[in-house]
Amino acid sequence: MTPRAALVPLSLAIALASNAQHNQKVRDFVQRFYDWYTPIASGHDKIIASDYVIEQKSSLFTSRLLRALKDDSQAEANDKSGYTVGLDFDPFMASQDPDKHYKVGGIRTKGHAFWLDLHRVVSGKIDAEVVVIAEVIQTRGQYQFADFFYPRPPGQDLLTVLKRLKKDREGRHH
Repeated sequence: MTPRAALVPLSLAIALASNAQHNQKVRDFVQRFYDWYTPIASGHDKIIASDYVIEQKSSLFTSRLLRALKDDSQAEANDKSGYTVGLDFDPFMASQDPDKHYKVGGIRTKGHAFWLDLHRVVSGKIDAEVVVIAEVIQTRGQYQFADFFYPRPPGQDLLTVLKRLKKDREGRHH
């Protein structure tokens, strides 16, 4: 084997090890968020958990997602109609009645983003169904949530839902 040929497997091994380490870091980021957030979402009726998280941990979200979440929250707070004009479910758990624990499952990359599957933990067992897919990107060395995808119904994601709700609100005012 030539010296140059010997370098190819070595560089591939280094790249794979680096990728595995990066995947573990992003997995830890998402799991820490859910470990912190789940008790808030499932235990407090007096606060809207998603509002609390955007106040307390805004740096965890891309500016685009944070702006859309804040706009939706503000519209809901300002509405006097008595109807829900914003999100009517927990955007990070895709549920109106969140479970007590969530676990990160599969992870894959799409371009520069990481997509992480989240599963409910029911009676100590990880449920097979993926309830949310968190899209995470790295910005200036920090991980941030860029979007949340909902397998049911297929094709739904938080940014699209927020955009549709905003369009619906604007349509009511005209």
